Amino acid sequence: MTKTCAKCQSTKPLTEFPPSAAHRLGVRNECRECTRRVNREREARKAPKSVRALNYRLKTDGLKHCVYCEQTKSLDQFPSNNSDRSQGFKGKCLSCTMDGRMKSTYGVDRKQYDAMLAKQGGGCAICGTTNPGGGRRATKFYVDHDHSCCPGKTCCGACVRGLLCNGCNLALGIVKDDVERLKKAIHYLEG
Repeated sequence: MTKTCAKCQSTKPLTEFPPSAAHRLGVRNECRECTRRVNREREARKAPKSVRALNYRLKTDGLKHCVYCEQTKSLDQFPSNNSDRSQGFKGKCLSCTMDGRMKSTYGVDRKQYDAMLAKQGGGCAICGTTNPGGGRRATKFYVDHDHSCCPGKTCCGACVRGLLCNGCNLALGIVKDDVERLKKAIHYLEG
């Protein structure tokens, strides 16, 4: 008796299909060759076993190995994850997670960010502070862009103005980048 594989569409004898009590003919829909290929691809997408074993040992010391930057960091530098396989933490550290988010949201990669920060003297473009602020996990300055060019949460990358600390970023957000409102606030403060 023969069967056609759902993946490669070749007709093969039933002995070339893995057994399965859940399927009608008692064998899976994909042949052994296709099943092996899918399993190999799935394994290749996972973190190497050496990294998983390393993370298991490190967790007892409150550490974890980032699969992206390949650095060992404390557990508080990793976002939490409810999956048992991840030992309660995601594979990417907060810094690498933020790098990916910054690139997809603002079109700014790590090198561009570092160049902007150096151009600003290592601090906020407005007040000059070297502390980004914004809570215990905030390690980076906020990427500020011109909202008249890109009004949403993402931007084209061309309208990035600079890097701001939490306080300055919030202040600009509150006044909605309105220069006249800022002038009135300065006039008010100067009394």
